Amino acid sequence: MVLGLLYVIALIVIRWRYIKWRLGQLSKEACVFAAIIAAEDLGEGNPVRASLSMDRLLSALSDFLGQKLVTLGVSSVTPQDFMHVTPETVPRRAVRRAIQANEDTKDFQERLHNVAIGLCGNVDAGYLAAHQFLVWLDRKTESYQQASKSFLDKRPALRTMLLNVFPVILPPVAGIVTAVLVK
Repeated sequence: MVLGLLYVIALIVIRWRYIKWRLGQLSKEACVFAAIIAAEDLGEGNPVRASLSMDRLLSALSDFLGQKLVTLGVSSVTPQDFMHVTPETVPRRAVRRAIQANEDTKDFQERLHNVAIGLCGNVDAGYLAAHQFLVWLDRKTESYQQASKSFLDKRPALRTMLLNVFPVILPPVAGIVTAVLVK
């Protein structure tokens, strides 16, 4: 029974390692493919399809940047932990708006080709190319990021006030409302 349990655990660990290794290989290829397709869609004048391809590229970049472990002292971290701009910090809505609002898409096409070429090369150069692309994309969509923020994100003073005042005022107001409704 114990031997069977150990066999199942070993099988799960081996399959998990293989799947993680294979996902790392496929995510790099998916990044290259999505970047090339997005550039082609922009070249054809189809910003909607390019936006969808850009979403796929950001998802694949997230997987790609989370694969390799770099030893840092005692622990191991992913390159994504070192980056100040990650695929998750760039709002996808802002990217879609930037792509669809730009009349001149040559800059987007050039950057997409550059990231595809960078990812085809050395693994470490691929991380650098991905980081440079994400920094550029964050700067390019900066004006559109303000439009994609929520009501409270656009008004940080109101948000801070509500977060600090609301928990203090809520219990007495709830008590008063309960007292009034019970009578």
